[in-house]
Amino acid sequence: MAMSQVSLAVIGLTVGLSVGFNPTLISIVSIYMASMMGRQTKKTYYTLAGLFLLVIFALLVLLIAVLLTSILSNLTIIYSDSMNLVIAILGVIIGTGLIWRYFWPKPLMSVPVSLKKALNYSTTKKTGIFNTLNLAIFSFFASLNTVGITLLLLSSYSIILSSPVIVWSLPFAIGLIIPMYFTVAVITLGDKVSAVISWKENNKKTMRLCSGLIIILLSWLLLLIISTREIIVL
Repeated sequence: MAMSQVSLAVIGLTVGLSVGFNPTLISIVSIYMASMMGRQTKKTYYTLAGLFLLVIFALLVLLIAVLLTSILSNLTIIYSDSMNLVIAILGVIIGTGLIWRYFWPKPLMSVPVSLKKALNYSTTKKTGIFNTLNLAIFSFFASLNTVGITLLLLSSYSIILSSPVIVWSLPFAIGLIIPMYFTVAVITLGDKVSAVISWKENNKKTMRLCSGLIIILLSWLLLLIISTREIIVL
């Protein structure tokens, strides 16, 4: 494996872990666990259900990473660095918005009401395999401003380095679900869901700040690569 691929794998894991500390994702997992506990579900069942949600979410992220990389590969044949430039600028805008929320908590854009209702319904009202799949999909859309943009940025890196998508997407997915796994673990071991939610509320501004900084850093590095390639061509 080339050094560039090793570096991309490490970046994928680091970025996944950073954006995995996501207030939205932690809230979804916590409320999902709490709803099953409220139905007096056996501990083994709600623990397995929580872990199953993480596996489905990770597989969904892997699938989207493959699709994104495939789509961007075809687009970059035509548009070359223009597409990467658009992705990098989008990353800077989204990263700046996340940092903005560290200082001014009011969001620039709110999650659509329909998505909030769908999340609430899947999290608290329904159970089963198909509901878990729906919840994983809704969770991804609710975290597009962090998970979605980092997938775009890492896909661009993958294409520029001619690296197989699995090299970065698997470490990214693993890093992404580690904070969610710890959420499941601490609730299973006896911590109150309210304590987890309280911890999330106390630290959500810092989580957004870290995600914003990592997204801006990735975007800046992508811009640097693009400019370097243009200089070499000239």
